[in-house]
Amino acid sequence: MKTIKELHDDAIAREIPIMKDDGIAYLYDFLQKHNIKNVLEIGSAIGFSSICMAMSKDDIHITTIEKDEERYQEAIQNIKDFGKENQITCLNMDALEYVPDRLYDLLFIDAAKSSNGRFFDRFTPYLINGGYVIVDNMYFYGFVDDIGQVRTKNLRQLVQKIQKFKTYIMEYPDYESTYLQTGDGIIIAQKKVSVEE
Repeated sequence: MKTIKELHDDAIAREIPIMKDDGIAYLYDFLQKHNIKNVLEIGSAIGFSSICMAMSKDDIHITTIEKDEERYQEAIQNIKDFGKENQITCLNMDALEYVPDRLYDLLFIDAAKSSNGRFFDRFTPYLINGGYVIVDNMYFYGFVDDIGQVRTKNLRQLVQKIQKFKTYIMEYPDYESTYLQTGDGIIIAQKKVSVEE
């Protein structure tokens, strides 16, 4: 069986996008500190981050969604290899078509960066009061803070979308948001607790 380091190194060697080491370490600690038990992850890739989350605590459950069939199949195998089938439910579909049947403590967005806003709007209604959103790659290899480095039109458009989303979530009135220069840039947004009248 692969170790988590071997899974990590294999993903890096094949240029499969996964969270940076300090980003995963932060996420691991965050789950424990905030007693997170139900996670919705958008973007499974090969299952690396969901497996890391499952390893953080025994009472956590992750629903993770991957659109790409090949990566989904690999994620399923990796989840099985690590014995985490009881903690991780992996779905092969367009995330925007998913209808949750529960509320989540955490929404973790790490998929197509151009769709961050749509994922946020689609799934935040399924967060508990006081729940969290974590979005990875908000630094996007330095391009978000220095768009002058960008040389192609398509990349410039993508970076502009990330910049726009960053502003959107940081200013969103129902959330308290923090930007961390951890990993490739992480935003943590906490849903403000609303009191029913």
